[in-house]
Amino acid sequence: MTADETKYLRIAILLCTARICSTALPVSCTEGEGDFDINASTGGTREDGLLCDERIYVDEFYITMAASYITRTTGTISAVSSALIIFVILRSSIRLTSIYHRLMFSMSIFEVMASIAIALNTLPMPRDSIYNFSGSMLGTTATCTAQGFSFFFGSNMTAAYNCALCIYYMCSIRFKMRDAIISKRVEPALHTLCILFTLPLCILVWRGDFYNPTPYDAWCTGEPYPWFCTDNQCTIRGKIHEFIVWIRFYLIAIFALETLIIILSMVIIVWFVYRQEVLLNRLADDIVRRGRTLGDGSRDRLKASRARHKFTKVMLIQAIS
Repeated sequence: MTADETKYLRIAILLCTARICSTALPVSCTEGEGDFDINASTGGTREDGLLCDERIYVDEFYITMAASYITRTTGTISAVSSALIIFVILRSSIRLTSIYHRLMFSMSIFEVMASIAIALNTLPMPRDSIYNFSGSMLGTTATCTAQGFSFFFGSNMTAAYNCALCIYYMCSIRFKMRDAIISKRVEPALHTLCILFTLPLCILVWRGDFYNPTPYDAWCTGEPYPWFCTDNQCTIRGKIHEFIVWIRFYLIAIFALETLIIILSMVIIVWFVYRQEVLLNRLADDIVRRGRTLGDGSRDRLKASRARHKFTKVMLIQAIS
């Protein structure tokens, strides 16, 4: 037995002893192609065999206690901040009568959901996880699945509503649609599309048993268990053959679509505001150059145009931020 094999065998036995495995048999590891497999003659389980695989002992920041403290702190701050936005909206004079308030209210709810999942950190992870996280793991497979779904659904819905806000600003600024028309024709479609683009993906990940711990995140998220498995014979949880292709395609498609919507809508809005600024400056310069005298009606129209443009610039800054 080589020195490396002896080292990983000792680690596996120590982990089994600390976790009080149901099988107290010694784990016999045999070296394979770059990893270690359980010897069937010992009567060990697949999970016991994976304890012999050096790839589960990842030296990443996410498994440290510092990562645990940081994610709990930032997740809590994010959840409280989003809850304050909800509180301010509900306490305002117009409450949910504004389209902007309704979109922000919806986005903040899902942000709270994702932030709470992050703040819980390693607590919902199964007690018998094969990864050596420094944080406490007090949960089960069910609690890990609930945390992963909350994070996945909440974060993707937040991104979807961010796109919805961009579309709202584009309709209001570039196409000069009134709020009454947007709330009747555009807003229902935005809410529906946010759910239709996000919920099927989260259900697909759930059906594929992909809400699991991973050493590359400090909370349960969408990954095979263990993270390095590429087929069903290797995984403890995760139906790779049946679902992984669809999940990857769905993720890439949604990411590309959301990125395109955000960039395209912002470019359209910025270009429109820039063109309006140029036209107003040309009009003012033309008046000064020709020495034309403005009547009261023309002066009022120019003043109103500048006021509208100033309001549009304020909306542009809000949209970009």
